[in-house]
Amino acid sequence: MDIRDVHSRGANPADPSRAARSAGSSSSSRNTDGGSDDRVTLSSRAQAFQDARRAALDAPDVRTDRVEALRGQIKNGSLVPDPDRIAKALLGQGVIGS
Repeated sequence: MDIRDVHSRGANPADPSRAARSAGSSSSSRNTDGGSDDRVTLSSRAQAFQDARRAALDAPDVRTDRVEALRGQIKNGSLVPDPDRIAKALLGQGVIGS
């Protein structure tokens, strides 16, 4: 699975260099009297989206346990791949062009 977040304009918590840049740039715009009344509140839908996004980004690209199980099934003959079904799935998902 390959997920690319090309439309996000927010800071990525996993990117410390971006966080450091934004922290450095925001210090000059802070309120000088020591406090800030600025707040951000996310809707439950936005929070659910963020949780789903984090889960997707934390998931491994390849489920090696599943791949090894399928390899074993193919090797022992209990799973016979259907080339036509595979080709239709690749075409349907846009992985290859017709």
